[in-house]
Amino acid sequence: MKTIEVQTVPPYQVHIGPDACSLFPELYGSVLSETDKIAVIADEKAAGLHIGRLLDALGSCEVHVLEIPEGERAKSIETFMAVHTFLLENGFSRKSALIAFGGGQPVMSPASRLPHS
Repeated sequence: MKTIEVQTVPPYQVHIGPDACSLFPELYGSVLSETDKIAVIADEKAAGLHIGRLLDALGSCEVHVLEIPEGERAKSIETFMAVHTFLLENGFSRKSALIAFGGGQPVMSPASRLPHS
C-alpha cells in the first residue's frame, strides 16, 4: 500500500492499494464513531471492484453510496448536481462524513505515448 501526504492546511493523507479499506477502523475510528451517517461518492469502476471491502471496513455505520461515472465523464454539472441532490435527499449534515472512493487515472510515461513503428 502507498500513502501520499497532501500538503494543505491542514495536511491529509491519501491511501492507495488493495488494503487501504482495512485502515478505516484504525485511522478513522474516532471520526466514524462521532458521525451520524456516511456518504460514499464512488466512481463506477472502483465501486464495481471494491465497494464490498469498503462497506465491510465501515462496519455498522449507516452508509449511503452514490456511484458516479468514472474519469472525465464525472466532471460535469450533472454529476455535481447529482451529488448535492443525493446528500440533501438523504439528510446529510455537518455531523456526517463523506468518503470519495476511486477516481484518478493511470499514469503513463512519456515514452508510452509515442506511436509504435
